[in-house]
Amino acid sequence: MVKEDAHANRMAIIGQEGNPVHFNYYKYISIVPHIFMDTSTSDQVDYRSYSYALTINKKPAELQPELNMVMMIFEFSPVSMSITK
Repeated sequence: MVKEDAHANRMAIIGQEGNPVHFNYYKYISIVPHIFMDTSTSDQVDYRSYSYALTINKKPAELQPELNMVMMIFEFSPVSMSITK
């Protein structure tokens, strides 16, 4: 997505045709910790991992149309998921 927009803007500037459009990109990343505990053996084993969800939005730059912006927002969940075997 970003690569095609950048290429189209370069071609418009080089060819002096069209009006290059600048975009602001917003990336929302939500992270949830997981704990997997195996209690079926005498040695208790636990594995820790994370899962995440990613959402990407793109909007035309309105306030400063000559600048592109990429905003990454990380959300770390205060609640963890625990799975016991």
